[in-house]
Amino acid sequence: MKEAILHIDLDSILYNYRHLKCYYNKKVIAVLKDNAYGLGLLEVYKTIKDESDLIIALSSLKEIELLRNNMCQNDIIYLNVFDESDIKEIKDNNIIVIVENLKQLELVKKHQLRFHLKFASKMNRLGLNYQDALVAILKINRNINSYKLEGVMTHFANEDKDHSDYYLFESYVKKINKKNLIIHCFASSSLNEYFDNISTHIRVGIKLYGIGERNAFLHNVVTLTTPILSIKEVKKGQEVGYDLTYKCKENGYLYILPIGYGQGLVRYKDSVCFIDGLFLKQAGKISMDYATYFSTTLINTDKKVELFGKKIPIECLCKINDISPHEMIVSLKVKKEYQKLTLK
Repeated sequence: MKEAILHIDLDSILYNYRHLKCYYNKKVIAVLKDNAYGLGLLEVYKTIKDESDLIIALSSLKEIELLRNNMCQNDIIYLNVFDESDIKEIKDNNIIVIVENLKQLELVKKHQLRFHLKFASKMNRLGLNYQDALVAILKINRNINSYKLEGVMTHFANEDKDHSDYYLFESYVKKINKKNLIIHCFASSSLNEYFDNISTHIRVGIKLYGIGERNAFLHNVVTLTTPILSIKEVKKGQEVGYDLTYKCKENGYLYILPIGYGQGLVRYKDSVCFIDGLFLKQAGKISMDYATYFSTTLINTDKKVELFGKKIPIECLCKINDISPHEMIVSLKVKKEYQKLTLK
């Protein structure tokens, strides 16, 4: 059976983890949520599990239980919103929860749960707003030993170029009368090594996989390849695909690949693939099971086609098609092959 394969380089994951920790001079909270962004939770965890000071962040209690059942002794932060019905599972698995409202603050005190306090940012998604943040800080300061507060956090909406969110977060942190807190506000999309005097950790998700800001320091982790399913000769002027949106500008060949949106391939408006030293242009719409590319050159059918990887950076495809790299890799439902770990 001819099928697409997602190749995952475990050495590059370990390299990226170590590089990010060294480059930003911070300890790392590795975000492995949603099956490690679709790359395989257990495989990615086992790659970095022996790194010093490692903290894991997940958004699913089932995934946390999976790690605990596989001998994970690292601290795990539960990124999702918890309620009273989750308390037993949280305690059984020694989970650090996120407190983002005043009701949760009462629950962590009542049940003596380890927690990080989350303050809202301009994103206006989760976290204590200004008034509730001041109330929470006052309650904690008045009875500091009654709370198992271990950290404080926020999540910026973007790079926070004017630092206004950072300054607000810093003001909250300085009001808390407890030392040695884990302090984290920067994630992959907002990392800033030049402007940060307060955080102790960085949260790294997509950059752990070498995605987001392609540079010489982060290694490529994921490569999507596929065999050629069929080759069809076409003439100049012939139309291709659903709704006949593509017309051949010259004589050549259509390369039909066995992957489409049914396997999680993003329905690109425009893309290329790489094969045998050539870049082939997308021909027509990507369908449920097939993607088609055009070339004037006849290529050996035994060659593998790269849809993204070292030759075609994910970031380029995302920019051209106005999509997120998170969406691109999490959505894929194809066979995975892991390059064995050689680094120690």
